Formats: sequence, structure tokens, C-alpha cells
Amino acid sequence: MTTQTRKNLLYSLILVLLVLGVYLFRSLINQEPTLRESRTAEGLVVLEGDFLGDSFLVLYPPLSSSLSSSIDSIFTHHAQQVLLASPRTELSQLNAQDSLINPSSEFVALLRSALNQAQKAEMAWDPSSKDLYGVWSFSSTKATLQDSTDLPGMLSRMAMKGLVVTDTLIYKTDPRLKLDLSDFGKTIALDQVAQYLDLKGVGHYFIQLGRHTKAKGLNEKKELWKLTFIHPDSTEKKQEGLIALDHMSVATSGLYTDYYLQDSLKKPKLLDPRTAYPVTHGLLSASIFAKSSKEAGILSEMLWVEGWYKAMQLDSARSDVSMILIFNKKGEKVSLYASPELRKYLSFPIY
Repeated sequence: MTTQTRKNLLYSLILVLLVLGVYLFRSLINQEPTLRESRTAEGLVVLEGDFLGDSFLVLYPPLSSSLSSSIDSIFTHHAQQVLLASPRTELSQLNAQDSLINPSSEFVALLRSALNQAQKAEMAWDPSSKDLYGVWSFSSTKATLQDSTDLPGMLSRMAMKGLVVTDTLIYKTDPRLKLDLSDFGKTIALDQVAQYLDLKGVGHYFIQLGRHTKAKGLNEKKELWKLTFIHPDSTEKKQEGLIALDHMSVATSGLYTDYYLQDSLKKPKLLDPRTAYPVTHGLLSASIFAKSSKEAGILSEMLWVEGWYKAMQLDSARSDVSMILIFNKKGEKVSLYASPELRKYLSFPIY
């Protein structure tokens, strides 16, 4: 038996176990399958459904057998790891108490990966910081902190670095720390669906899940897959353009129309998880192109926090990452920046 044959058998066994796990999971939380399969006029297989509050779309050429049940199982399996709505998931149990004894090896791996990514992002990405938005409000001209809010106290309990993970015990140094790994789980699920399609010999596909997109090969017109991109023109009027995706993943953080104007600077309604205060720059949207959805997702969140200047520095330093930034400087119009190597894939001008 060849190494590749053993690999395929192992992956098939894992998928069978996933299907069984999905059935049990849905029985426990009373969740019905949401995936729908159809065909386009050009014959493409279309899989649509919902995953952790976002819709997903998978497109690929027809094969001799359907892949929908396996893809559905991959999505649902990852929902088990990060779903907050069900008290039966390990993440919900951890959020409700100060520790988790004898966690599953997969959950341990998930948390270690998230901790590693947070540290690599210098904590500019921190999935324990969601509650900060409950004490801030944004108007059209300012950000306001609720009276008597203890921000230092919130930071001390919210930093993900306060999570201790071992093979047999997950412990929170502050029991009030709560994690939201839904977006992180989406990137992992999307990358695994792509890996599964690769394993099945699917050379052309387009996958979209919320703010994340991944594409490989060509569409039904024998062209690169296209991603619709909303952007401002030179007069700041909203326009719709296209980006051709050449075997890449992309994630977008921020909506350039969602800002507040303060001291002649358009600022995103965004908090820095390291300080608990609003960011002070004018980066309104960051779209990052990378090899994996996980990397694109983390970098887009990190750079959106750190600002357009830091983003451009990273763009100059790394050849494996590209980006589109929508930002403004004090007293100026909104600007559009794209990595030089990316511009040939855009249907709209950069100014």
C-alpha cells in the first residue's frame, strides 16, 4: 500500500467519524442541516448554507459523486469547537467557569493555535476583547466611554495571555475571561474545506464565508474567479469593482463607510484590544491577500488595529502578502492603496 493510499484511507476514516460526530452534535443542540446543493446554468455545483451566523458559498465543477455531505460535515464539526450558543460545547463550558478539566486534544490544539496567533499579532488581535464594545458608544463625531468604567480592570481580565493551556487542564487566571473564536473557526473551516477539495482532485473552486474568500483555478468561463469589491472612487462615491483571485485567500476587516469624523479625520469605530481605547488612525478597511484564510484573517484584523502606516510597512517587508487599504489622512479625502503586484488583478483604478 502506497503512502498516498494510506493517506486517502485515513482521511476517509476521519470524514466518517466527522459525519457521526455531526449527527450526534445536531441531535444534542437540535440544529438542522442548512446546506443546500444546486447547479448553475453553466453546470457548476453550488453549495450554500449558514455557518456561525454567516452564509457560505462553495462553487466547483461537477464530479461523478457529490461532496456536499462531507463539506457539510467539515463545517458542522468546526462549529462544535467554537459555537457559543450551546452550553454543551467545550468553549461555552470554559467561558462559564474558571477551568476545564480533561479537554479534548482538538480543543487544546485550537486554543494553542489561537494563543500563538495572538502572540504573533502582538495582541492586536485578541478574541477575548469583544466585551470592550459594551462600554463604548460611537456617534458621528466621537467615541464615548461609559461613566465609572474600570478599563484597566477590564484589560486585566480580558487579555487572552491570561489563558493557561495544558494537555489535561485549561485554566483562566481570571475567571471572567471569555473567548469568542467564531471568526477564527471560520478561517480554519474554510481552509479545511479547500484542503478536502484538493484531496478529491478538484482543481477549480471558489469558497466564500462571511468576510473570507478563497479561490483556486478558473471559473466556468475559463477565467480567474472574481470577487466583488466595494470601494470609493476619487470623489468618495461608492463603486463596485472586481478582483481576480489567482490561487489566494483574502479577508477584509472594516467597512470604509462606517466611521466617525473627529478633528478632520475619519476614524474607524474600532477599539485597540491592547489599550481598550479607540484607535487614532484613519485606516477604515484592510483587505489582506495571503496563502491561507487563517493568515489573511488574522493579519487583516491586526493591521486594521495598527493602522495604514504599519500596514504599508508590512507590505514592503513581505513578498508573500498583498493588500488593499482604504484610509484617510487628517483633512484629506479617503484614499485607496493596493500592493503593486496586486494591481493587475483589479478592475478599478488606484489613486
